Amino acid sequence: MAVIHAAEIDEQGNARVYGSPFWDHPLTRAAKRVLVTAEKLVPTDRLREQPELTLVPGFLVEAAAVVPGGAWPGSMHPYYDIDYPAVEKYLEDGEDALMRHLSAAPECAQA
Repeated sequence: MAVIHAAEIDEQGNARVYGSPFWDHPLTRAAKRVLVTAEKLVPTDRLREQPELTLVPGFLVEAAAVVPGGAWPGSMHPYYDIDYPAVEKYLEDGEDALMRHLSAAPECAQA
């Protein structure tokens, strides 16, 4: 199974990753199942304007969810850069380091 985070996805599951997709392309082709989270849902017509930018075609995607900030503390071009202070805090020693990191996640801060 491959799970990737994309910049955009449409209702048919077509997904785009802007910038460098690193391993996303080969992973989604090698996996038996592909799950995609994305920063935002866009109209299919937007993807049709430049189909060459679609990294993962919808027929490969089993399930998708819109999860703004889902690559945090990593980056998602063009929406946000790597949050280096958050990465540094995650690497700190201590039994509660993971819980401190998770409580700082965007989805927790918005709650």
